[in-house]
Amino acid sequence: GDKIRMMLDGFVVMLEREKDPSKLEAPYGGKLVQYLVSDGAHVNKGDAYAEMEVMKMLFALPAPEAGVVSLLKPAGSFVNAGEALGRLALDDPSLVAKAKPFDGDLGNFEAPPEMIE
Repeated sequence: GDKIRMMLDGFVVMLEREKDPSKLEAPYGGKLVQYLVSDGAHVNKGDAYAEMEVMKMLFALPAPEAGVVSLLKPAGSFVNAGEALGRLALDDPSLVAKAKPFDGDLGNFEAPPEMIE
C-alpha cells in the first residue's frame, strides 16, 4: 500500500507517501508510445495525457489533477516505473501535500543498557 505501519517506542506510527499530483510519473516500466496532448496544453483531472506500452498492451495515463502539462521525456522513450515523464502546473497548487519537518523536542534519551560498557 501507500502507508507503512510501525511501532515506535510503544506507539503505532503510520508513514504515508507525499502526495504531489504535479509530478507526472510512469506507473510502470515500458515504452512511452505517444503523448495525447502537446507541451503546454491544459488537461482536466482524469484526462489521458500519454500512452504507454507494457507487455504488448497499451495503457492510457490519466492526469492526476487539472493543470498545464510540461513534458520531459520524448515519445518513444523506454522508461522505468516511477520515472518522471513531465510536470503539471496545477490549477490548484494547494493539492500538493508535503511532509513537514519535526521541530519538537524528542526528550532526553540515553543509550540502551546493552550499549553502555
